[in-house]
Amino acid sequence: MRNSLMQIFWRLFYSRLRPPPADLTPGYSVLLLVPGDLPVFRRIAMDVCAKQDQTHLEELLVIPDQVSPALEAQWDSIERDWPGKSIRLVRFNAVDRWLVNQAKNPHVSVWLQMVRGIEAARTTHAIWHDADLFITDPNMMRQLYEHAAANNMACWGIDPQSPIFMDWFHSRGIKHIVASYEMMMDVKWFRSFKPWEHRRSVTVNGETHGGDITYYSQVNSPPERFGWKRRPDDFVHFSYVISTYRWFQQALARGDSFPDKRFTVLLARLLIDAYDHSDWPYEVPHLDVIARGINDPSQPVTFMDEENTQRYPEFRQIFDNLLNCDLLDEHQKAPLREGIKPFDAAFER
Repeated sequence: MRNSLMQIFWRLFYSRLRPPPADLTPGYSVLLLVPGDLPVFRRIAMDVCAKQDQTHLEELLVIPDQVSPALEAQWDSIERDWPGKSIRLVRFNAVDRWLVNQAKNPHVSVWLQMVRGIEAARTTHAIWHDADLFITDPNMMRQLYEHAAANNMACWGIDPQSPIFMDWFHSRGIKHIVASYEMMMDVKWFRSFKPWEHRRSVTVNGETHGGDITYYSQVNSPPERFGWKRRPDDFVHFSYVISTYRWFQQALARGDSFPDKRFTVLLARLLIDAYDHSDWPYEVPHLDVIARGINDPSQPVTFMDEENTQRYPEFRQIFDNLLNCDLLDEHQKAPLREGIKPFDAAFER
């Protein structure tokens, strides 16, 4: 019954977007899908985008999953500090806010952020910039746009779909789906589907499978309009940081310890210490508290799962890639190097 009611809700409130401008401006908008209560990721994302070649970049759209009074108060200074052509804050409407509070699912929030970002875009193209991805090639966004525009691509990205879904799609002959992050999208293509369709499951030959945002719409579009060029040396991507933080918050509210299997809560604290010296009231525990979770199961964040030992080498390699790139200065790298030491001692073999 609940599922049926939710299907009616999706179709009732998310069947159309506000009309776009009469003439979309050639170029692209960056959709910054950021957590409203973790301003460090907004700072990092803006810094990363500011270092990109600004050719064709018409507008930066900051789309938080929640807008606090503190963010509203800071917005004028944020706007002044952006070196590009234009920057706008995109807010959820009342129905969006109700849905986020009811769903308590970060995937719903991300889908809404993308929908509202596309609705606000005044350009022919838009790119979803992932808040936990650091772009090291200053030409990457420009090149993604130029290829997408020149070749009439609906989506042109840097990776195929997630390995979680890849095997299922490939075994059914579907091989063109592009990963959503850093994906340059044709805005008219996105608008050709109903908003709720961009988050629906995919049915192939009578078999239904879940998927990421836009998988349904990609499957139901001409395959030749989709593609990617792998660029592993051009970015550093941690993945799942924001969604994992939301699950951590829910555990915190229940009074439960949270097993940080991917070291994502740890990463959030390390980045806060490196980037943000403000008095923002972060819920992320301080580093000394997090480090106690290496051996103490009563701490709010713990690292006593076998997966921690298995996953630490991969996490540490990505962390090293961040330390070795030119995006951070030495003042930012120093607390990262210092803060990771207890975890190296515990998990490096």
